[in-house]
Amino acid sequence: MPTIFPIIENKEKNKDIALINEAIKGCNEEFTSKGRVESDTLETLISAINWYIKTIPLNVRQKSPEETWEEQLKLYPQAIQILEIQKKAVVTMFLPEADTKTKARWSLIKGLISPKTNLAYPGKMMDPAYWPEAIFAGNTYVHDWLTNATYDTQNYFRSFLETIVHNQKITGIDRRYVTYVENPKKYKLDFGDGLFYFAGHPIDTKNSDGVATERGTVIFAASKDGSIYTNNPSSSLDIIFHHSAFLQGKSALCAGTLKFKEGKLVEITVSSGHYKPTRANLVNFLDLLKNHYHLDLSQIRVKTHGGSFRNAEKFYKTNGACLPDNKADLMWEHALDAFYKKDEENLHFFLDKAIALGHEEALFSKANFMVNEQFGYKNQQKEGIKILQSLQSNPRFRFHIKNLLSKVLPKDVEESTSAKSLQGAPSQKLQTIIENASLEYRKWKETKTVSFLKPKTTEKIQEIMHLVTKSKNLSFPKMINLIQDFFAAHSQDQHNTGKVVSNHSFISFFLNELKNHGDVVEEMARYLVNGKVLQKQINKETDYTNTSAMQAREQLFQIFSDAGKAEIESQNKYQQ
Repeated sequence: MPTIFPIIENKEKNKDIALINEAIKGCNEEFTSKGRVESDTLETLISAINWYIKTIPLNVRQKSPEETWEEQLKLYPQAIQILEIQKKAVVTMFLPEADTKTKARWSLIKGLISPKTNLAYPGKMMDPAYWPEAIFAGNTYVHDWLTNATYDTQNYFRSFLETIVHNQKITGIDRRYVTYVENPKKYKLDFGDGLFYFAGHPIDTKNSDGVATERGTVIFAASKDGSIYTNNPSSSLDIIFHHSAFLQGKSALCAGTLKFKEGKLVEITVSSGHYKPTRANLVNFLDLLKNHYHLDLSQIRVKTHGGSFRNAEKFYKTNGACLPDNKADLMWEHALDAFYKKDEENLHFFLDKAIALGHEEALFSKANFMVNEQFGYKNQQKEGIKILQSLQSNPRFRFHIKNLLSKVLPKDVEESTSAKSLQGAPSQKLQTIIENASLEYRKWKETKTVSFLKPKTTEKIQEIMHLVTKSKNLSFPKMINLIQDFFAAHSQDQHNTGKVVSNHSFISFFLNELKNHGDVVEEMARYLVNGKVLQKQINKETDYTNTSAMQAREQLFQIFSDAGKAEIESQNKYQQ
């Protein structure tokens, strides 16, 4: 008689193992009669195993570097086999509905492929690396748990339910997942009279942003039936929202980013790690825009992965074989090609050509190689540092430059360099303060993270990077609003310590940067409800990461997380 799960040996007549065996028998009987096991039956087995795993003390389930799991769990010799059975049950439970297990597996594969349509465009399936994401409906932590032999990423022996249930925190469950939208129609663009519409309004991306996207763009996925889906251009794009979200992991005609101006499509890129569109996919998308949407491609520019912008009409007519819009971009592309081929001679040659034509990204790349002494740029670190310092005023590179310089410059020189960048308008100074604070926070977090012990901070690096990204090129009052929103989102005591913020929360590093710039504090006071209190409380002599600064730090935190907002409308002189 065929079985799906083996019966566990139970010489000691353990009651919990006996319950697991009863559940296994139920699964096997159902598999024999139906060819598959229903979800309710599998859930009974998964729950029984969860109960057994939780009876094993936590100190036994925390991995010791000196012992194997078999040695560590010697008092629970069936534990590894039991957890493997649970993993198999979870995989089976996630299979789609079907008469038999075999048909369910075929259904799963079909689910990764979009249905045929009347349009003759081939689809682009997601990169195989992301298939587990689609199989588990965006729950990537399920795949992570399954692929670790007998323990999770934090070296704990855990059951499935311990991994996914938010309130069952052993050391803090990592609930990483990818959002798959339940109603894709909400994100589908409408079209009429040459304009695209999102939620009934001409789509404009000038204020769109996100952690992993370029400001002024939205991500998109085009289905094989010709529909185009984008994220909401008025909302900040969450880090867990990806191109695969729109089509639930099914194949797409094309994917990447789009830029719109008052409903008109002006720019397309194929920046999508999930789909990795090819040049042919982009050509097919342009064909859709030209022949189905009847757009004038000459008014649109396109960019392939690792390439430069080109005129969409030329790109379409030449099947992607046209030259970039300008010669500097052409030289830059040749430099990139040499970089990928590890051809140092041509890399140097084309970088210099691109730089001579004013290509700033080429200049930044060369300086980066010089500072790190890579690709044949030996003994040129000082020159590279000078180039990086000259580029610091460019918002596009500023944060990356600060990060590079913090690794190669002595502390006093680095601080002097940062001070120079704090010369200028209040908004520019505040932007630099945010960037410096984020770097200090990240450096502290990296150096203080030891093994499974994590720093007690509520903010994640991604959230702070998001703050840095969003604050670029904003007016001063808008930056104040942004800072208030950020700190308001972290105003809850998440560690049951009785304190709102710990010593090394981001506010501590922010205050340590801010305290040395009285002019910025004075300007801030004009927009904050308790601005005068800020001026009185902030002190140059205080290290806000110290425990002794707890009371002052929390008072200042409350000022920044206050619900009061800057009066943007009345401050026209600070508008962008």
